[in-house]
Amino acid sequence: EVVLKRNRRSLVDSDCDFNSPALETLLEELLKHPSSWPFSKPVSRKDAPDYYDIVKKPMDFRTIQTKLYDMKYMKDEEFIADVMLVFQNCQQYNMEETDEYKSGLLLSKHFLKRVREMGLNYQADQKPSKKRKA
Repeated sequence: EVVLKRNRRSLVDSDCDFNSPALETLLEELLKHPSSWPFSKPVSRKDAPDYYDIVKKPMDFRTIQTKLYDMKYMKDEEFIADVMLVFQNCQQYNMEETDEYKSGLLLSKHFLKRVREMGLNYQADQKPSKKRKA
């Protein structure tokens, strides 16, 4: 795996729109953050039977990690858009008073701050999804 990572990084380092090592570091930070617990793996139908009826483009950190390691991202923006999709889905599905919703808000603020600090390529012009009605 060390050789694979080294080869993968050398392939993408020449592309100035993609910074794989920085994105890997950022994802590791997100996974270690105390507010990441709702987003570490796909939502199960057992835990939320109606989730996939409400959320049409599910995303989670495990899926993002797999896509990152499988070189599915060509630009920083693609990775960042998937992370933002996690938070948009959270706001769409969960009620504002839930721990999941609050965790999503907190972690999304932390994430965007780190994106700016790391100088990653991203235009934050996406509007959040509509909130779920009670």
